[in-house]
Order: sequence, then C-alpha cells, then structure tokens
Amino acid sequence: MKRRIHILFIEDSFDDVTMILHTVRKGGFDPIYTIVETADDLKVELSRTPWDIVIADYQMPKFNGTEALKMIRQHDPDLPFILVSGFIGEEHAVEIMIAGATDYVPKANLKRLVPAMKRSLREHNQVLKRREAEAAVRKSDKEWHEIFQAIGQPTIILDKDFNIIKANRRTLETTGLSEQELVGKKCYEIFHNGLPPNCPMRKMLVSNEHESMEMEVELFRGHFMVSCTPVLDESGQLEKVIHIATDISQLKEQEAESLRLKDQLVQAQKMEAVGRLAGGIAHDFNNLLTVILGNVQLAQYSNHANPILTPYLEQIQQSGERAAKLTRQLLSFSRKQPIQQQMLNLNELITGMLKMLKRLIGEDISIETSLQAKLPNFSADEGGLEQVIMNLVLNARDAMPDGGQITIRTELVTLNDQDCLNIPESDPGTYVRLTLQDTGIGMDESILGNIFEPFFSTKDQGQGTGLGLSVVYGILQQHKGFAKVESHLNSGTVFQLFFPFSNIPEQQLIDESKVSESPSGNGERILLVEDEDSIRSLFKIVLTRNNYQVTPACNAEEALIIFEEENADFQVLISDIILTGANGLDLAVQLKQKKPELKVILASGYLGDRVKLSSILKEGFTFIQKPIALPSLLSAIRKVLEK
Repeated sequence: MKRRIHILFIEDSFDDVTMILHTVRKGGFDPIYTIVETADDLKVELSRTPWDIVIADYQMPKFNGTEALKMIRQHDPDLPFILVSGFIGEEHAVEIMIAGATDYVPKANLKRLVPAMKRSLREHNQVLKRREAEAAVRKSDKEWHEIFQAIGQPTIILDKDFNIIKANRRTLETTGLSEQELVGKKCYEIFHNGLPPNCPMRKMLVSNEHESMEMEVELFRGHFMVSCTPVLDESGQLEKVIHIATDISQLKEQEAESLRLKDQLVQAQKMEAVGRLAGGIAHDFNNLLTVILGNVQLAQYSNHANPILTPYLEQIQQSGERAAKLTRQLLSFSRKQPIQQQMLNLNELITGMLKMLKRLIGEDISIETSLQAKLPNFSADEGGLEQVIMNLVLNARDAMPDGGQITIRTELVTLNDQDCLNIPESDPGTYVRLTLQDTGIGMDESILGNIFEPFFSTKDQGQGTGLGLSVVYGILQQHKGFAKVESHLNSGTVFQLFFPFSNIPEQQLIDESKVSESPSGNGERILLVEDEDSIRSLFKIVLTRNNYQVTPACNAEEALIIFEEENADFQVLISDIILTGANGLDLAVQLKQKKPELKVILASGYLGDRVKLSSILKEGFTFIQKPIALPSLLSAIRKVLEK
C-alpha cells in the first residue's frame, strides 16, 4: 500500500512536476500536491495545509529557491526541503544546503529523489519525537518543582557544608525572609544562631543516612521535628541534603500521650511518602530519558552526511546524561539505587576520607596511615568500602574512651595454603589487604567470637545498634572477601580485611559508561516485553538494525501467549521489571521453567519494594538500569548469549 504524502512544489514547469510525480509514485508514495510559482502563493499555501515535504526548483522567472527556503524556515524550521534543479552549480548547491535545505537532487538524476525523501521524512519524524520527549521532561521537572514548593513544612536543600541552596515557599513564609536572603547562608546561622549540639545534619554526615531530631528552633519560636535526608551522587558521595522542619509545638502542649504519638506517626508517614514520590518520579524520568538518549544516538548514527546537526545532538545527549544523574540522586534519596562495583584505588579512598574521619573521632585520638606505594586499582563498591572504613573507625573510637591511636594500612598480598590455615573462610590468592589497628581496651575470646553477629553489642543500652561490624562482614561477603581479627584485653584490636584483587570489575549491573562496543547479532530471536510504547519501539528499531529478530509484547500476559505460540523459539528475553499487572522477574522465572536455556535481561529505572536486586541476581539474570545507552543494551545481549 502506497504512503500518502502532502507535497508542496515550488516550480514553474508543469512538465518537470509531472516527471517528479512519476518518480515519486514509482517510489511507493501517493502524493497530494500543490504547485506555486511566487512568494505570495507560497505564503498562502503555508498557512493553509500542513505539508510533509517541499520540493523546489532553484531558479524561476518570479521566484527562486533561496527566497523560498528562507520563507519556509521562518514558517517551520524543520520542514523537509529538497532542492530539485537542473540549472545550479556546485557552489550554489552548497550555499543553499548551508542555508538550511535538507537535500539537493539534480533533475538529471531523479533516481536519488525517493531515497532522499524517505531519509528526510524519517529524520524529521525523529526530530518531532525528540521534541515531544523533551517537552515531557520539562513537564516532569516543572511538576517536581511544584511538589517541592507545595510541601507544607519549611523545606530547604543544603550542600554538605550546611549552606542553603534552595528554600520552598513555606520556609519563606515562616521565616519572613526572601530566598535571596537565605541562599548561601549557613542553615544554623539562620535558624539557631550557631551550630546546635543535637543537629541532625551532623548525625547524618556520620551515618550517611536519614536522621531526624526534635529541636527548639529559635527563629520559629517553637518545637520542630527536623529531619535531614542525604542525596548521594552516582559514586555514593554526599551531594546535597533535604532538610525538613515539621512543627510539633502543638503536640508538645498536648497532655494525651497517645494522641501525641499518633500525630508523630502521621508526620513520619508523610516523610516516607516524600521518599516514595522521589522514587516514582525517578522511574518516569528514566523511561523518558531512555527514549531521548536512544533517539539522539540513533540520530547521531544517521547524521554522518550532515555534520551541521552534530553539536546540537551532542548538547541534547549531554543534557540527557545530566538529567540521568539527577534521577540517580532521587533514587538515592529514596534508597532504591542498586550498588555496583567499579575500579578504584583504596589509597585514594582512604586519603579522601581522612579529614572527615578525624572530625568524627575527636582530638584525643590520632590517625596514622601506612599506605603501600602504587597500590593497584581493584574492583569494589566505593560506597561499601567507605561504610566499612567508617564503621571500623567508629568502633575503634568507642574502644578508646581515654584517647589513643588508630593506624590504617594497605598492601597487596598473596596468600598460600599455609597462610589460609589461620584465617577463617579464606582461599589462596592475591588480595588487597586493609588493616585497621587501635590501641583500645581490646576484647577477650568470648566477645571476639561474636563480634560479626547482628545486634551483638558490648555497649550500654541505647548507645549502639549492634549492626556496625555485621555490616562490615556483610559488605566483605558481597566482595567475596574475608577477615582476620586479633585482640587481647588492654592490648588493642587489629582488623585485617582481605578483598580479592581483580583488575576487571565483577559488576552486578551493566555499567553503560564503560561499554565501547555495540556488537551486532546473528539473527537470534528476542522476546521484548516493555509496557512503554516509545521504549518498546526504540529497542525494536535498534535491535532489528543490529541483526536480531525481535518480537515485542506490551505486558506479561501477551508475552506468555507469544512464547507458547512460537513454541519457545527465543534465545533472549528482555523485559522491564515494573509491568502493568505483573513484574518482569516473575515472567522470566515462568519462561525459564519452560525453556531453561533462555537468556534473561531485566531492566528498570526503579526497582521499588516488590523486586529486590538480590532476587534478580539469585536467579542468574542480568540487570541493567535505565536510562540505557544503546551500546550497553547491545553489549549486554552479546554477553548473555556468549555465557
């Protein structure tokens, strides 16, 4: 069936129009057209009909192609404009292309016309889709700003040095100050006339987790529940803090304890809702960004003949990547960001933490370091290692109430069978060893055997959770490492942590920033399950172009039907996790039962509470996080097929 198309001809020769129409119809188009020869006629037609494409001659008695192009670009900057002329030199052709023409086809070579039209229409359609997606992102950003402004409690955003970055409307109303008077000032200077001893921000900088504290705020002349929630960057470093002050003055005046507790619970639920909202927004952002970045990459692949668009496409891609970083921060706020291993240097990590660690332990405890020179990088989770070091230092501090010294050492070691006899759960091999030694009160054998057990603590009630060292042990287990601990009463403690040395990251997630190849397929069949039409369409285009046979499905029910009808003839399942009425993990498990050799890739911009990353990895499935770079998607497919 021929494709209907509206063509506006700017031509003074009816014979030439007839010849072009013959070529167009022969190329699979069903044209509806109008011919104009003057600027006035062109102006009328541009206002009358939405045209798909303009085909113009270069020189006419009363008009010319350059003037026509200028008028059309003023009317529609993106409308495809193809110059078809027999009386134009190369110099003039280059000039009109620079001026904004989509393509140039000599009348003597009309066989180029139909391919030029198809390419122009395809690129124009991509531009329209990209603009729609950009508008959707702007709308979501506006909605986030409106939500922030609508929060009923004074809410500010801080940097890690207590400086105010942004304040919502309620904060301005409560303080009587303008945003200009608040931004750049220390929060404690505005609200407390100095840093209060029970500041939740200080606690949060230590725990790197949400902290709240009931406080009397002098500026507000009342009691408030002040909460600080960290927003982390993609490397797990603190980037900013969401600070919310909830007025509880009325609750303090109420005598009924049950009512007071009930109202506090309501406030806590509101805070939790903010976290869920942040995760939900991040999910929508990641879906939109997958479409934007994917279409930009497709446009870049198709843009070799028109380098004029290259800087604009690169700018869109850079903006999209910055927006992706914002969604990761939102997910960090809601604690739904999966961790991943990366190549890092332990010496640099420790050096970067020293200043903060020294603030935490106090002036009566010193920290010394002995770091192996040129310690090689190895694969580890940066946030996890920071948590390990932090917990060990805090544990050492608590073991030295009268002061003392902490020594941190790093070295690359090789263990043999004899070495492993004295280290539980160890195996021979090469390891990065982190040693932390203190001069504290030490432990006896009865305590030493229980230190890694959850909720085991030697501190007084209310002074510790008993989870600090169990967290260290858990992170070490995630890295397939092990520990050796030596301690004696009044002789201090030595923790030796062994992390397997590898110069290749054992990543749980596909890290798109490190994928440089986009290997094509060999005709493998892929079942693609995605409930977002735009993402499903984008992935199908990309995978088809890369020699995969793609069968799309919009939900789990449809996927199951297709799988049965096709007699399970698929090599790979690619599925979104959060699907309408079901989830991708359950679908993958069902299909694997029907075909055990099926390879599975699951993707999501937000895991939520129903599906855990550990559950995905336990099944042996690959997980990639949205927004997904197209090379990462292709690399992930090849990786699972070659397992």
